[in-house]
Amino acid sequence: MRLLKYIIKRLLIFIPQLIAVTIFTFLIVRLIPGSPAEVMAGGFATPEIVASIEEKMGLDQPLYVQYFTYMKNLL
Repeated sequence: MRLLKYIIKRLLIFIPQLIAVTIFTFLIVRLIPGSPAEVMAGGFATPEIVASIEEKMGLDQPLYVQYFTYMKNLL
């Protein structure tokens, strides 16, 4: 019984830690200078091309929507 209680306790601690780590890694990637769309489009890309790539990748969505998409893709 003590072992089961210990395992449940550790799982309840692990879940918030896992969520915190995913939020941290998501934000670190988003805070890197430059836009992934600009990198993909190249140095001579027009703003329309960059906007098109951002829309296709979902980078024009709010940050929380991007996070939930990230979590869905992660799973």
